[in-house]
Amino acid sequence: AGYSKGKHKYNNLKTAARACFKRGRGCGGITYEPRSKKYTLRRGRKPRRSRTGERSWIKQVTTSMGGLSFTGPANTANQYTLQVICDDITTIFVDGKRRTAAGTRRWNKMATLKIPASTRAIGVKCRNNGGPYGIMAQVKDSTGKVIFVTDNTWNCSNKPQRGWAAGGFRGKWRPATITRNQKPYLRNIGAWRGMSPNKKVIWTNTGRDRTAYCRKDLRKSTGRTKVVRTTTIKKVKVKRRPRVRRVTRPPVKPTSGLIHITKGASGIWAVSSDGNVYTLLDNGNSWRKVCGSLVQISSGSEVWGINKHGHVYKFLGVNRWKRIRAALTNVDVSDNGHVWAVDKHQNIYRWTGRGWEHIEGKAIQVTVGPSGVWVVNSANNIYYRKGTYGDKNTAGSGWVQVPGKLRWISSGSNMVVGVNAGENSYYRKGISASRPTGTNWVQMPGKMTQIEIHGSQIVGTSGGKYIFKQSVHDRRVTARTVVRRVRVKWSQHNGKYLAGYSKG
Repeated sequence: AGYSKGKHKYNNLKTAARACFKRGRGCGGITYEPRSKKYTLRRGRKPRRSRTGERSWIKQVTTSMGGLSFTGPANTANQYTLQVICDDITTIFVDGKRRTAAGTRRWNKMATLKIPASTRAIGVKCRNNGGPYGIMAQVKDSTGKVIFVTDNTWNCSNKPQRGWAAGGFRGKWRPATITRNQKPYLRNIGAWRGMSPNKKVIWTNTGRDRTAYCRKDLRKSTGRTKVVRTTTIKKVKVKRRPRVRRVTRPPVKPTSGLIHITKGASGIWAVSSDGNVYTLLDNGNSWRKVCGSLVQISSGSEVWGINKHGHVYKFLGVNRWKRIRAALTNVDVSDNGHVWAVDKHQNIYRWTGRGWEHIEGKAIQVTVGPSGVWVVNSANNIYYRKGTYGDKNTAGSGWVQVPGKLRWISSGSNMVVGVNAGENSYYRKGISASRPTGTNWVQMPGKMTQIEIHGSQIVGTSGGKYIFKQSVHDRRVTARTVVRRVRVKWSQHNGKYLAGYSKG
């Protein structure tokens, strides 16, 4: 792999990380050697299995764009977890490519592997060696929520066709048949204990098939995009240019710094200081401008926003917004579609689907999510709405004051984050169903003016820059070198070393 110049052994990881960052491309990562008890700089970037229990950290450099900084490139929230089990031999395909995993050779072992959130199709080949047969599978997002299970929306066949496991497959396969032949799979026992109760055991339409090929489209293939552009003249629609191959706008760089950013089931959205609206593309480092002008935005199951006049809008897709009757200053949407808001008189409201329900109390900002509904008032006091933990469709039954002072707050999964008047960021520890208000606040590194949490990620704005922070679990949230000083992200690999070391 080649060696870089300079000192290559350091006593602690923090010093080694700084030295590796300063060397740029000459250092690809760090390997800890148990024998010498030193952290050594390596030029190689590919981890290899170690027999001496070495540990390695691979450097992923921060990139910047248009006044924004983005720490990347990869993160766990952009990954799903696929779990598959079949009787007897399993072969797994992701977007047409075969993937290996432990547990594919036994009928009572579960195969688990990580797949990108952008995966379009999953394919499972199951060979039955005789006796009971069946396939079970489920896909979970980064928060652990089950989003796909085996059922009759899958398609199965006893013969493979070219491209059967890839996205965009157009073969006329029959829907999967739900079978009760494999009785142990129907009980919550063994390696499949804890799987979603909605999962089904599937097979082809006949039990005589020794091999089944089953597939699931996670995203519908668009194929060749066809768009009809219309022009309205005296309420008569005239068709023009019936075929347009490329309809999406090219990626852009925000013309000014971002003042508000949000992340939810609808992705990452942001508003700049000049009122422009942007959404982050799937590649994680390019933005696309969306029509409209807003000062605050919220991403959940839907995207809602407020403009400078207090008008409320809901995004309908393809650069279309729907006006919602209200005059508000703050709105928040959860992944379950629950909407809470605050107006200029600090009144609190809840959207019922048909209108706004007034909630007692005063606040300047509200958040709704898996940890329930939280608000902060004009004195920066913090309150939790009783009975709302778990993102339930309820108005709750009263407010409980939580110690501390914050000016912005966000409700996540068993964690609430916020920033105070000094732009210091905190997260609430110990939140659970039995103790929805948590135990204490823990300060996080970095300065932010506005912050939000979704799953295991935090997004926030700081001085017009976009900051991305991965993994907010208690044990990993204090990785200061990632966010504030070194400005790189490190991925740890236990039991592996990096080929090539820095020659001093």
